[in-house]
Amino acid sequence: MNDTLTNIAKRYSCRSFTDKVIADADLRAIADAAIQAPSAMNRQGWHFAVVKNKALLSEIEAEGMRVLSELADKSSYNRIVSRGGKLFYSAQAVVFIAVPVNSDAALDRYTKYAPIDLGIAAQNVSLAATSLGIANCHCGLVAFCFASDKADCFKQKLNFPAGFECSYGVLLGYARESGTPHATDVGKISFIE
Repeated sequence: MNDTLTNIAKRYSCRSFTDKVIADADLRAIADAAIQAPSAMNRQGWHFAVVKNKALLSEIEAEGMRVLSELADKSSYNRIVSRGGKLFYSAQAVVFIAVPVNSDAALDRYTKYAPIDLGIAAQNVSLAATSLGIANCHCGLVAFCFASDKADCFKQKLNFPAGFECSYGVLLGYARESGTPHATDVGKISFIE
C-alpha cells in the first residue's frame, strides 16, 4: 500500500491530546495542504484560521460549551462532558474553516457547493496531519462556538472575511494514546461492470 492509502487507513478521531506543541513548520504544511484542496469552479471560497493561542482556544471553547449546555437536547453536551468536558479535547491547535454565506445573489450559485468544498479541505487537513504523525479530529460542533452574540468578536479575532461563517474545525495535537480507525463496511460499495 502506498503512503496516501496507509494514512487514510490509519487515521482515526483522536479525543485525548497531550501538551506537546506542534511545530510551526508542521502547521504551515497542514495549512498549505488545506488550500490545495479542489473546490467548485476553483473559487477557493474558504478561509482557514490555524489557532494555537491557548487563551483564545479556551475562550472559543467555553462559549461553545455554554451554547451547547443551553440547548433543549443535551445529548451532545452530555457526551462531551462524559469525555472530559472539553469540546476541543485539549488539542494544541485548531484549524477553523469558514465559508461564505448566501448574502449576495452573485454568490448564490457558488455557495451551495461551499459545504462540499469545506469537507474536502478538512479531509486534506486531517490526512496531512496524519502523514506528519499529528493526531486529529473533525469537529462539526465548532459551529456552536459561533452561535451566540460573541460570534462577530471571534470571527474578527480569526481574521475571517466579511460574509463568512465558521461551521467546522479540525482539532490537532499529539495523541495521549493511540486510537483505532473506525470499522469499515464494505457493503457500502457497489462495483458495476
